Amino acid sequence: MQHDADRLRAERARSQDQHQARQDQQAHQDPGFYQRLGLEMPESTTAADTFLISIYCERWTQDDLDRGQFSQGEAVIEREAVDADELQRIAQDHGMDSPSPGNFVRRVKRNRRFLPEGLWLLGLTPYNQKEPPMPNRTTEELDFGRLGRRHLQANFQGGDLSSDGGLMLLRRIDARTGLSRMAAKALTERRAAGRIHHRLRDLLAQRLYGLCCGYEDLNDHDTLRGDLLMQTAVGRDRALASSPTLSRLETGATRADAWALHGVLVEHFIASFATAPRQLILDVDASDIPLHGEQELKQFHAYYDHHCYLPLYVFCGQSMLACLLRPSRIDGARHAAAVLRLLVNRLRQAWPEVRIIIRGDSGFCRQPLIRWCERSGVQYIIGLARNKRLQARVAQAEEILKDGYERTGRKQRLVSEFTYAAGSWDRPRRVLTRLEYGAQGVNPRFVVTNIRDCDAMQLYDQLYCARGEAENRIKEAQLDLFGTRASCHRFAANQFRLLLAALAYTLMQRLRETALRGTELERASAATIRVRLLKVGAAIVRNTRRVRILLASHHPLRHVYAHAARAMAP
Repeated sequence: MQHDADRLRAERARSQDQHQARQDQQAHQDPGFYQRLGLEMPESTTAADTFLISIYCERWTQDDLDRGQFSQGEAVIEREAVDADELQRIAQDHGMDSPSPGNFVRRVKRNRRFLPEGLWLLGLTPYNQKEPPMPNRTTEELDFGRLGRRHLQANFQGGDLSSDGGLMLLRRIDARTGLSRMAAKALTERRAAGRIHHRLRDLLAQRLYGLCCGYEDLNDHDTLRGDLLMQTAVGRDRALASSPTLSRLETGATRADAWALHGVLVEHFIASFATAPRQLILDVDASDIPLHGEQELKQFHAYYDHHCYLPLYVFCGQSMLACLLRPSRIDGARHAAAVLRLLVNRLRQAWPEVRIIIRGDSGFCRQPLIRWCERSGVQYIIGLARNKRLQARVAQAEEILKDGYERTGRKQRLVSEFTYAAGSWDRPRRVLTRLEYGAQGVNPRFVVTNIRDCDAMQLYDQLYCARGEAENRIKEAQLDLFGTRASCHRFAANQFRLLLAALAYTLMQRLRETALRGTELERASAATIRVRLLKVGAAIVRNTRRVRILLASHHPLRHVYAHAARAMAP
């Protein structure tokens, strides 16, 4: 039986070869067709292939040339252009067998040298059923009027294109720092092992890259999951996770997951230093996250005049070390001493000799925090709210400044210091004062500190005023990287979302620090980096051997992109 089956297969193959040879001969005897296409008469058994490919490509190309989609001789045929019905119709018209799209692709690759000069066939690979289906050629045309004699029309049949060519930079900085890998290891896998299709690391990378590229909504990933460039950046060759899968990751988060990801932020910060730093300045601050639904622990805050959360942030330079989500009806300094104690202990484990300075506004001038700093050998410089006793101490200096302004018409300024003890303090402490008098009247500021090795003006102007940079970083994390999207019902899920924004911020900050140093974007915000560097058009050609990413030829910052890629090369 096996021998008979082999004999039948051999006879069928010979019959197919004879039929193919007859078709080759028919095509070879039609020189008029080749002359019309500008082809030389091929002296090869591939003439039938060339005949079918040329007729198919000519019809497809001419159709798009008539619509003004391509310039003459530069038609780009993507794989979705391989229409099985069109192939069958053309083949039947010429008495030929109709190949499948995959077979047609292989013929194109085999006969590319016989095609008309200037006809570029890119990305022709067999259709992969595991990927989301490509759109068909019947999509409605979008009409944009005319440009001179030409019609302006558009559709979504461009093929495997992406607006996020900078994803490769995010992939490289993530691989270099190991951020998403560290975050995945820190989380607990609660899914059934036999039903997992998307690893935790892939889910986190997909979400972080999406935030960096401006996709704040989970719904965006229902389309992005089919983006070949996003798949490549994450490290997959098939469709990524859908929005329900990503939603389950967020809504299933626990308090333990939040503490684990906070640990990732700190460990990632420590690993970013090649040598031990001499000094670290920790900026502590709070901000609001407006709420518009029925979230857990939703409360009204009188100062911000809306319902909100009140997260606590800790930064060291541009690096975020903590983002603790809190309800809003609490003291603004609540949990600050505990969080800072944990951070200082871990930083001193890594660097025992490091000098640590705590910096914050008057909302954090609380006795438990100040006393802990003094007991622990931590230096601090913290704002001090005005009161009648402080005003009385500077009243004479204010009168002098007022006289100077009235005499000269110029703003007067004075920075000085004195020793002061509030009624609740257990000891007197050094207080700096900055007084200004101008068109708006007097404007005093007070700061308490235990730093002794600097004069008052240097401490206030160079150290304390630099605190405003932390507020810019909070704005960047909340606005540019969507740290205010607390739209889940569960409080723990919203804390997890805030940490995802913090990880995305960290990824962008490391990209800026590592790859953009010395460029015009080295001090740019995350939003500027996204618009000017990450949002670059790209075509993706993926086959079994390699993935080619064809970036826009006229990208204005192509030199910065190339510099960043080289700076992160392994």
